[in-house]
Amino acid sequence: MFQKLGENYRKLDLLLRKKVHLYLLLLLAAFMITSIVLNVYRHQPLFSNLDTGFTMFWIYIVGYLASRIPVRNGLRFLLCLILNFIPLLIESIVQKSIVDYTSIIIIAVVAGFLGSVSFLCLFTLFNKSYEEGDSSNGTTKS
Repeated sequence: MFQKLGENYRKLDLLLRKKVHLYLLLLLAAFMITSIVLNVYRHQPLFSNLDTGFTMFWIYIVGYLASRIPVRNGLRFLLCLILNFIPLLIESIVQKSIVDYTSIIIIAVVAGFLGSVSFLCLFTLFNKSYEEGDSSNGTTKS
């Protein structure tokens, strides 16, 4: 029985190493399911604490979208920054939490951090030319 479990674990491990996207989606699903179970246990509304999971999913999607656009890396980073800034700004407007210009500066700093994470996700997960050492778009593997 344990030998069969070990074989199945190795097969699953090889599959997840080849397909990083599947691994990240499974990790995100496990995170969100755990959050839902904790909400049920604490007698809170079912979907009350899923904003972290949705933020992780958004970072993943922004990195994927930026990897599909054939432009220079500076413009890809700018795209990641803008695609993370706009939802944060809209969320702050809907919640009426913008007090003055410093609130927008803080949102821009947070969007810069999330854009940087999306940009790193772009290189580590999605950019095939980076893996192959292609220097056509300015990225080389050192």
